[in-house]
Amino acid sequence: MSKLTLFLAYLAVFLYSLFFWERPIYDPDLAWHLAGGKWISGQIALAWQQNNLSASMLVPPFDFINSRQNFWHDYHWLIQLVMYQIYKNYGYLELICFYSTIFSLTCLTLFKIALNITKEQSQSILIALVASFASCYLLKDVSSVRPQLISFLMISYTCYLLLKPALKLEGLILFLLAIILVNVHVYWIFIPFLYFCYRVIPTLTNYQTKDLVLKNLLILCLISLAGFISPYGIFTNGENFNDYFQNYSLILEYLQTDAFLKKFITEFLGGFQGWEPTSYICFAYLICLVRFVDKKSLSRDLGIHLAGAISLYLLFESVKFSSIFAILALVSWIKILPPISYRPNQKLLVILLISFNLSLTLGVLNRLQSKEKVADDIALFTPSLACSQLASLDLPRKKFQILTEFTYGGWCYWSLFEKGITNFQVTTDGRTQGVPIADYRTSYQIYGVREGWNKSIAEWNPDFILASREVPLAHVLPFFQAEWKNIYIDSGFAMYAKAN
Repeated sequence: MSKLTLFLAYLAVFLYSLFFWERPIYDPDLAWHLAGGKWISGQIALAWQQNNLSASMLVPPFDFINSRQNFWHDYHWLIQLVMYQIYKNYGYLELICFYSTIFSLTCLTLFKIALNITKEQSQSILIALVASFASCYLLKDVSSVRPQLISFLMISYTCYLLLKPALKLEGLILFLLAIILVNVHVYWIFIPFLYFCYRVIPTLTNYQTKDLVLKNLLILCLISLAGFISPYGIFTNGENFNDYFQNYSLILEYLQTDAFLKKFITEFLGGFQGWEPTSYICFAYLICLVRFVDKKSLSRDLGIHLAGAISLYLLFESVKFSSIFAILALVSWIKILPPISYRPNQKLLVILLISFNLSLTLGVLNRLQSKEKVADDIALFTPSLACSQLASLDLPRKKFQILTEFTYGGWCYWSLFEKGITNFQVTTDGRTQGVPIADYRTSYQIYGVREGWNKSIAEWNPDFILASREVPLAHVLPFFQAEWKNIYIDSGFAMYAKAN
């Protein structure tokens, strides 16, 4: 394979990855991530002034959570600091640039993994391209401007590292990666999981020396202890023994999703209930597993195929795990493919890659965002203007409550918190941890104007109601002017204040 072919192949993957630019900035989670970053930045600045910096400064208090929660495990705190500083010093567009770079690095890492395996398997570079494009496509469908993208890059790099001969300091490198990721996203657990599959299982199944088995088990234990290096681990300010294990208990909670939430939140749907291309890729991988895996490949790559199969199971449970499937199944899929005899002519391959890259370039140019477009999207698709309207009112000094939808509560919170208003809470804001399922049912009942909705509003007793124009509640409240007064309305959102 010529250097030109290799360069064009990398270029094709890079250009394809730039399609992340078209992902909207108005993800429901982005706003409360920025709010968390602003709060923690303020706490650190205050602590420096008082010469009292401690890990407890990084843990948001009750005021940061919404009014239906009694606890919030802010395991994203480290990347939230980075996100807020990028936004504060540059803006939303630069935040998109930051995450686009992360996404591109992830896709290039996946292609490098695929390329290395195809070389070992004497496969065509086309296999590596097709596999990496499929993986990036799955990643793109569940990716947005939020911390999970960092975990995709780190998990991909972990795979890349573990597919090579073991480095002398491999355990330390993975331990440090896990420490960083444990303070960024719950997917940190896949680093020790991959070490178990890619290093420990082969030593156990291939009858390696006891010393090597013991060494790998000790390294696995070390990497698994990374969950304690966190404000929710050994640096916790909690009083209970269980507080030291929060990063581990969170994993169990993350894997268990209530049936109602699976209907209520799209990303919690099972893999075959989600987007069709995801289902097709799942079936293709499953067919390859059944068709091509034999005793020889199982004995040689048991850990790799186990990781791929588990990622497929997780995807069946929830489409949010399609990112994990995209990375782990990539390795397994290429490993089990039989050699393909077709080898395209080098000149023809170069011509095809050049043509493909030109078409990708045109597509990217059409999708490049500007600061004006990002600002317009935020104004149009988030309740920022509606909630900012509250800042101009004579707000009560006591803590007030805004009834919000799951999708828009975070943006409402951020719109006011960014302006320095802190004496308020929203009812729901995109976070599920610690919130009783009954509260989601109540919110669903209120905004859908289902039986008993008015009684539920009276029980929750909000001071303001934010409603997107697409929900039934927005069309019903104008008939209750004696109770709720409209103070703002635009094409997307309406804000109501208690009449008294």
